[in-house]
Amino acid sequence: MSLPNIFSIWWISIDESHDRPKCLAGCDSTQTHYADSARVIDAVIGNFIEGVIPSHSVTTLDFITTKYLTREKANEMLQWLLQHFTVEPATQLTFRDALDSDFVDYEDAVVHTLASGANCDAIVTRNTKDFIHATIPVFTPTQFLEQFETLP
Repeated sequence: MSLPNIFSIWWISIDESHDRPKCLAGCDSTQTHYADSARVIDAVIGNFIEGVIPSHSVTTLDFITTKYLTREKANEMLQWLLQHFTVEPATQLTFRDALDSDFVDYEDAVVHTLASGANCDAIVTRNTKDFIHATIPVFTPTQFLEQFETLP
């Protein structure tokens, strides 16, 4: 089985002690999916899989990182993010299609619409329950790693 390109909706910031990011917004090192999230991100960094993020996440990450850290850290995070992930742009059609979907949460509908439009093979998120109407596979980081055991 070939390795997929994934649509990742992690929120990340630069961890002072590592070259890879740590998860922000509810996924820290004490939580369930942290280690597996880090492994999936490492697979993106190592070019074993393509990581794709929604364009609206870039400005959200900048806002959160600037608010809780510094402008310098936000710039560092954005440079890292843009180096390692493909950013999938949203259009007016994206937002209209998301409105017409069966998703309860509009942001999740936008994420799904973008992932589908980018021909992603899967969505990796801690929040799988809100993707019951997804037309592509949705995994937690742990489930994703179990599905693709050949990742480093």
